[in-house]
Amino acid sequence: MSSRYTIPSIPEILRKICEHLSPQKHTLASLARTCRMFEEPALDMLWFEADFCLLAKCLPPHTWTVERKYWDCALVLTQSLSTTDCLRFLEYARRVQRFTNLHKGGKLFVHVTVYQALQAVMNGAKILPNVQKIRWTCNDYYYTPFIHMFLGPRLKELQLIIFPILTSQITVISALSEYYSSLESISFWFFYDGSRSIQRKAVQLISSAVFQLENLKSLEVPNLPYSTLLQVSHFPHLRELKITKCNLDAVEPGTADGSGGFPALTTLRLGECKNITDCIAVLILMRCSPLRRVMFSFTEVETSTAWKQVFLTLIQHCDQNSLTYIECYDGKDHGDDTFSSSHEEMENYEVLEPLLTFHNLESIDIKTTKGFYFSDASMIKNMATTWRKLRNLNLTQCPYSRGSDQPTVKLLDLLHFAENCPELVSLGLTFDATFPPELDRDSIPWGNISTTQLEELDVADSPIENPPLVAAILSGIFPSLENIVTIEEKEYNRDPGETEGHKSWKQVEGLLELFSVVRDQTTTAVLKKYSISTPEV
Repeated sequence: MSSRYTIPSIPEILRKICEHLSPQKHTLASLARTCRMFEEPALDMLWFEADFCLLAKCLPPHTWTVERKYWDCALVLTQSLSTTDCLRFLEYARRVQRFTNLHKGGKLFVHVTVYQALQAVMNGAKILPNVQKIRWTCNDYYYTPFIHMFLGPRLKELQLIIFPILTSQITVISALSEYYSSLESISFWFFYDGSRSIQRKAVQLISSAVFQLENLKSLEVPNLPYSTLLQVSHFPHLRELKITKCNLDAVEPGTADGSGGFPALTTLRLGECKNITDCIAVLILMRCSPLRRVMFSFTEVETSTAWKQVFLTLIQHCDQNSLTYIECYDGKDHGDDTFSSSHEEMENYEVLEPLLTFHNLESIDIKTTKGFYFSDASMIKNMATTWRKLRNLNLTQCPYSRGSDQPTVKLLDLLHFAENCPELVSLGLTFDATFPPELDRDSIPWGNISTTQLEELDVADSPIENPPLVAAILSGIFPSLENIVTIEEKEYNRDPGETEGHKSWKQVEGLLELFSVVRDQTTTAVLKKYSISTPEV
């Protein structure tokens, strides 16, 4: 009997092997050169994702060179291209399924003359016949017309980034719906030069294209007219909608009745909303949508009534069991001097009460310029017992050191999270870490009382005294806690000087490590004393 074994040449098996080796480019290249059976699937995986610089280097070496252009380097041609010169280039290009026209390193780009030469050789044919995803960046209007050479018939995802956007560049949008109706995902990132007429023209062209792409699953645009948004709400497969600068035109009374309903929408991001009205106008187009993630941001500081109205609208128009992630913030810089000076000016915790309807929330990140004021600690208990699946909770409050009243939430109130949220990893909350003289120390939880995985605690400007005592309590409440973040460490802070509060909290952070070591040593000693073997890892 022969001792030689053969690998079955089943394409699916060979492809799976190459997919497993995809991170190891050198191994795939060796496999393609040494085994004819693996040559095709290995080359397909090697060229599955490519940028234009990498692909252009497949042209014969004598036809191109790299020259210094301004502060970058450019790949330029040294002679004209023939059909024969492009054979190797096209052989690899047909394998590309994910493509970007810019080099990932950002320091090398393909000169416009290369695009022009390829356009002459291709004579209308597509360079990437099998491409499915393209990220096209234009920082010069010369490159915009050449995008059509790369948009193959199998294209499903297109991300178009243009800066600064000019009238000659936005015309490329109008052809998308006519020739590439199979698109499932479109993302437009435009950086305007300030011309309102160009902005209006771009929005009109985007609307015309989007209006006909009913198979879209993901849509990201700078803005859309309300009439177009109303039509988009009828798209049966749309799962993701992102409007980066939501500034709707006038909403006609009676049109926002949720007739479309966004039946498949799971992710909604509304950025830089002009006001709460625009946000609500989008929400009421939904009809029990299966939203999982919602993100809102507003350019102006909003009132408590407005925030609560948004949350109540969310309850009415989305599936209450599906929502797991919510992120909201208004447009003021959280590091400036506009923070409230007293709790009367802060958001009352009642603003958050509508969100208690969503029992499956895993991440909540709400930043308001005014911050939240908890008149009593009952809301902390309600949040902890309702949102038992929480992994992240961040409620930015008014910094204590800038004149706000003493926080009502106490350090020991964090026990509610330790007892009810075992998956909590990150917590951001302002609380009072000072202790009255009559404190009963026997009531303090000194041992491990929870299995929560909390690793980071954002204390903002929480007042503190007696850092060793605070560290001992936190170590008992959250045994996995490692990092303490203060407002001095935030990127928006304009006064990075260390305050006494910051120094105290950093002392707590250092002591947490010490308590962790002591706790581990104590556990080991107990196990050894009672002859209990530690589990093998």
